Amino acid sequence: MTACPRTPRRRRQALTARDAATVSEAVVVRAPQADVWSYILDPRRLAALNPDSLGLDRIDPPGALRAGQRWRERARTPLGPQDLFARVDEVDATHGRIHLQAEAGLGVRIDTVIAVGPPGSEGGTPVAFTHRVHLPAGPVAWLAGDAVLGRLRESTHLALQRLVRALEPSGS
Repeated sequence: MTACPRTPRRRRQALTARDAATVSEAVVVRAPQADVWSYILDPRRLAALNPDSLGLDRIDPPGALRAGQRWRERARTPLGPQDLFARVDEVDATHGRIHLQAEAGLGVRIDTVIAVGPPGSEGGTPVAFTHRVHLPAGPVAWLAGDAVLGRLRESTHLALQRLVRALEPSGS
């Protein structure tokens, strides 16, 4: 007799084997690329886009995003409020690219790339957030992986909507 592929043990093995998953979304903001870039380079504004952010502190060094900068952000997660420790790995103004890494509790790591512009043929500035989520093997991936990814999809969508509202002219 062969084991059914949907047994809890096989399901658990499949879910814990997942090392990483990608969440990505893009919008076009009807604002100049320089305005979008300037907005995103402000760590406090960037954190305020996240609907799950409970506050940002200890920005070191203070000021606009730049490689090597670090901060701590308190955020709501499916696992409860967590401290996220973020680091800026790259800010490439020439190519409109920012690469951040964040670590949360229980070994969850999120690599984020924010891509801005150049302006499209319709005059707007494309903005894309891409998150590569690394879940630790074991019970966290099995029990919370889908909840973490689902909430990240939802918060990414809401963050981009907030960006559009913040930068587009009223009544557009």
